Amino acid sequence: MSIPILSIESFDKDYISTCISNGLIGFSPGPNPLMPCKTVIAGFIHEHPSMQFEQFSPAPYSLGLDLIIGEHSMRDNPDSVIVLKQSLDMSNGELTTSMKMRFGSDSYLDVIVIQFASRTVPCLIAQEIRLKTDIECTLRINTKIDEENISVNEFKTRTRDTTGGWYSVDLIDNVRAFQSDR
Repeated sequence: MSIPILSIESFDKDYISTCISNGLIGFSPGPNPLMPCKTVIAGFIHEHPSMQFEQFSPAPYSLGLDLIIGEHSMRDNPDSVIVLKQSLDMSNGELTTSMKMRFGSDSYLDVIVIQFASRTVPCLIAQEIRLKTDIECTLRINTKIDEENISVNEFKTRTRDTTGGWYSVDLIDNVRAFQSDR
């Protein structure tokens, strides 16, 4: 029996994003998986604002990223990104998204994003980004832990505080600790 690969090539108003999950972490990236998305973590809960029962608290999205070519930012210009195809390989849980980012008058950056939530190391989610362009350019990549539109408090703001000092700051790109109202 073969395990299917689900493919999407239309990203209109009826598009429903897929969910990538491993039982501990779940996230639901939209057509552009580098932008903020719904994320939940088992045990990370908060109180429903009006009904006052416990529910999953939205969690920060740790795979956020901005591609900047010259002065052109993907996040500042989301319309410059054309999503071509998205496919979910059910055999390994990998979501692959093919996109083009327009910069300048007629220049494009080909972007392929592969994301997964590890089943063997549940606290790990990862992404690989492949970039290709036909012209020489200067590219900056800014990683980001997205906490847009969610209500959490950062309670340890420095890598040394979060890791207890056992990691050199130079070895870690970005570590932050958050808490909900619970």
